[in-house]
Amino acid sequence: MKYVAITGMLLGSAFFRVVTCSSLAILLPSSSVFAQQKVGSISGIILGPDSLPIVHAKISIVGRDSNPSPVNNLSHVSIDSKGRFIIPEIPVGEYDVHVSPTDPWLKGLVKSVTVRDRKTASVKFRLRLDEACEVKGPDTVTSADKVEIVNALLQEFLGSRSLVSESTIIVSTKNIGSLPVSHPTIKFALMSSSEIQARANRLGDFNYLKFEEFEVRGSCVAVGLAIETADGTSTIETGKLGTMRGERYSYVFRKTSGKWVAVVRSGTIS
Repeated sequence: MKYVAITGMLLGSAFFRVVTCSSLAILLPSSSVFAQQKVGSISGIILGPDSLPIVHAKISIVGRDSNPSPVNNLSHVSIDSKGRFIIPEIPVGEYDVHVSPTDPWLKGLVKSVTVRDRKTASVKFRLRLDEACEVKGPDTVTSADKVEIVNALLQEFLGSRSLVSESTIIVSTKNIGSLPVSHPTIKFALMSSSEIQARANRLGDFNYLKFEEFEVRGSCVAVGLAIETADGTSTIETGKLGTMRGERYSYVFRKTSGKWVAVVRSGTIS
């Protein structure tokens, strides 16, 4: 039997509650109901295309019936360093287990399991690259490729944003060196980490852009872009360079008709 989400209410003679975990958000009856139910557990492992463990992913399970609804466990569920997880005390029945990786160029995967009384159902996930990246590509990224990707990313990223009021946006040279960056309407100034800190100490806190490392997988190249804040000693708050509002964006590029084009985009704001 599957249950719809009800928070702090009675349904018939049973009390239900909703619990949200960082890795898994599902619903189960209150512990007083377990004595009347048959339950089992689900264990699994998540691997990537290279057989290495995937440790950052969202896991959810959905009952397989005519009106499927998420189901929940009262315990915190996490993925360990080997990509393993376990979901205990699941009512017996048929379920779909969904794994959604945070890595933007990996495809999510769904597998079906049967939970039996006092048994552990095992499931193994081997995630694949997005279809756009599965074709074998270059092992390295040339400087010319980086220039094209960096400038294409900046144009798309800044096209719908007004990040700063200054006429010039500071860009960290970390991971891109002295590559030329350009935009039709925005000026950039490349600075090293020490130069950025010195400017913040002299003029006060300010935002800047920082590219993360370029990665090649299949025929695609991925790169992250973060909005950072330089925390200067001339202001009340002092300290190391940090992230402003936790803003980080990931882009995956694929060369199409001789031009690098973004095929996957994702962002996080904490």
